[in-house]
Amino acid sequence: LGAKAAGIRRIDDELETYMLDNYKCPQLAINIQLLLSGLVVGGGNSAVDAAASIIQEEYAATGDVASLYNEYHGAVVSGKLAPPVNILRNGCVLHPIIEQVFGHLWDMTVQKLRPELANIYIWLIAYAALCSNEPIDEATKDTATRY
Repeated sequence: LGAKAAGIRRIDDELETYMLDNYKCPQLAINIQLLLSGLVVGGGNSAVDAAASIIQEEYAATGDVASLYNEYHGAVVSGKLAPPVNILRNGCVLHPIIEQVFGHLWDMTVQKLRPELANIYIWLIAYAALCSNEPIDEATKDTATRY
């Protein structure tokens, strides 16, 4: 939608703030963000469904994280177009993932993540932080697929 969507994005930001402030529920605003990205919850895209699940539960279940990893990492490996990174960067999705990995450091009630899953969680955090949603060239693809 580009620059023409600036008004819609502003309304989306205000709606998200309103929903969080008044109802502690960002789900409606998240659904609008996904729709603006051309994605629909329940539309067959496992990344969108996993993100919606994490948002609803406020917890990054292993199955949801594995679905996100398979979508994003699979796209990097195969050279296909990955789902928009803004899904992963959304604080309601990324925060529970970060909490699963590092939460035991600041909250003794959080169980430590199983070591064999840490690579998946940390790869998603790094991807969210570093990805620009630009097509990946061959040199970058080689580096990204090693992990």
